[in-house]
Amino acid sequence: MIPMPRSHLPVNRRRLAAGAVLALILVLLNASPLRAAASAQDATASDTQPQQRFYSEASGYGEGFGYIVADVPGGPQFYTAFQELGGPAVLGYPVASAYPVAGSGDVYLPLQRALLHWHSDTGEISLANVLELIDAAGLELWLYHRGIPAAIKDDGGSTFAESRAIRLAWLTDEGITDYFLQNPLQPGNLEISILLYGLPMSLPERIGPFMVQRFQRAAFQRWIEEIPGLPVPGTVTQVFAGDLLKEAGLIPVDALRPQPDPDIPLEPETLAEIRALLAGQPVTARLVPYLDGAIIGYAPDVLDTAALYIGDWVLIYLHPALREGNVEAVAAVLAHIATYLEARSLSPVPLEQSPETCKRLVAGGLRVEAAFWEALWGPTGRWNDVGYGDVLNGYVAESQQYAGWADFLADIHCSSADY
Repeated sequence: MIPMPRSHLPVNRRRLAAGAVLALILVLLNASPLRAAASAQDATASDTQPQQRFYSEASGYGEGFGYIVADVPGGPQFYTAFQELGGPAVLGYPVASAYPVAGSGDVYLPLQRALLHWHSDTGEISLANVLELIDAAGLELWLYHRGIPAAIKDDGGSTFAESRAIRLAWLTDEGITDYFLQNPLQPGNLEISILLYGLPMSLPERIGPFMVQRFQRAAFQRWIEEIPGLPVPGTVTQVFAGDLLKEAGLIPVDALRPQPDPDIPLEPETLAEIRALLAGQPVTARLVPYLDGAIIGYAPDVLDTAALYIGDWVLIYLHPALREGNVEAVAAVLAHIATYLEARSLSPVPLEQSPETCKRLVAGGLRVEAAFWEALWGPTGRWNDVGYGDVLNGYVAESQQYAGWADFLADIHCSSADY
């Protein structure tokens, strides 16, 4: 992971001696049918789109980027099923987008605590046996190292009814059994507990500081040892099976690709206008292809404009203050970020995390911003502009008065960066 420079977006007109540089980060990361009663624990969707909702809580990319749980016309009714099963309070938040099951027309939707499975032949949605899927990928030992016992594959039953009775008789740990039975949808209802968690797949087993029992769709740990920072003895916790599926690398990378918050979008028309502006200026025309395929949106929970490389795609955060600016200012910011993407693409080796690399990238990006703004508005910039446009006016003025202005700002900025 290679962090790149960051700072707060300035509010007032930036001056060379005391101002702050536009914040930019570049990080290189090599990241049975459901018929339960509806729960009021999850907030309802918006009035304009009652059939879907955007969630960023478990995306790992901040408030502005996440995944949508939706009812698809003629396809999976994931949002309805999600609501019927209690929403995030019961199943957790989505950890990826829905994706097709290899070799079938079915679709999975991974959540923190579960995996919803849409069956294309029946149109029904069930909770998948997540831990069995991880086993099937040859990761039994991997699970054990994460505190999940191996599954007992032969319980001795000759019919499903016999196997069910045998496996329910494995509920011998009082704390785990109580937790299993007191499910959050209908506490004390055994059938709902089996619906949510499946049948036991192991006996209770001591692993490290807890007793743990594995089920088809979850595992429960009753903590025994008192360890600072961990649950107190007697506490029962649920292992998040969907998170395990993600950690195991069994979710396709395209499904992990986050989406910008649809409530604060950078509209396709705006992006097209930005690309045309950049393509129309010699100083930025070469940079346009480096924005191809990038996921661009506003991130209200971050203080910095940023870019993340994740696999083969790029996630670009825009500072929320830029929402109030003009499209030309946003284009200038994206041009700055594109210089980082260009440097990474053209470099024969991975970019080294160092103050020198930081200074080179920041200075180059600042010069492109200033040159782009001057090409649009001339040597005085845009008259009486506000917000980041006013910052860009300052860049233009200083580029004409002081040849080393960008290097000076980059030196200040990168000297305080974390490496």
